[in-house]
Amino acid sequence: MRNEWFEGYILHVKDFSETSLIAEVFSKELGKVSLIAKGAKKPKSKFFGALQTSNKVRVCLSGRSDLKTLIEVELIASLGSAVLAGSAYSYLYINELIANIIPKDTHAEDIYHAYDKLMRESQETKLDEYSLRAFEMGLLELLGYGIHFAPDEVATNKQSYHYQFAKGFVIMDDNEGFSYDEMVALEEGKLHLVSKAKLKELTKEAISHCIEGKEIHSRRIFKKLKS
Repeated sequence: MRNEWFEGYILHVKDFSETSLIAEVFSKELGKVSLIAKGAKKPKSKFFGALQTSNKVRVCLSGRSDLKTLIEVELIASLGSAVLAGSAYSYLYINELIANIIPKDTHAEDIYHAYDKLMRESQETKLDEYSLRAFEMGLLELLGYGIHFAPDEVATNKQSYHYQFAKGFVIMDDNEGFSYDEMVALEEGKLHLVSKAKLKELTKEAISHCIEGKEIHSRRIFKKLKS
């Protein structure tokens, strides 16, 4: 690769040395790619301030190794502190999820478009829990693990539906799972009619299988903040 331009989002940034940074970028053309920005921490650097998590950027990269070198960067859009103030955890979680679920150098245009749509919409409307769950379920669909409901019978008041990965939903004699009405709402995409707690557990279980048990560290951080 020699001085090629790509558009993408900054998923993660970490220190490399006293003056440089390593960033992980999610792009339509390359998928997930790592780059080194030499001298980016210097106030007079042309990269200074652009490599912030969740920023949308155009980057010019070079290099043939897994770690590309950043030549130029142009800021396209920044979520800004006002947006992040109420949803910082959600963006941290989304970025970590993308970083874990997509193998490096794997093209994932459909996932990129879904991510880009979510990020653009979040600049107009606060990213709430239902939007996050909808994104997770759309992501699972794109990965081939879509969650669908096809009932053979109507559950009674003493029965509820429980999700089992790769098997779907099974009926159990308790009141702890999804009700029949919630399952219909789930299949129709009317997530606002379903319990937030149940939705969260549903997507958490499905996603944990997709990332093969890798830990999502932002979940642990959020638990500490709430405790």
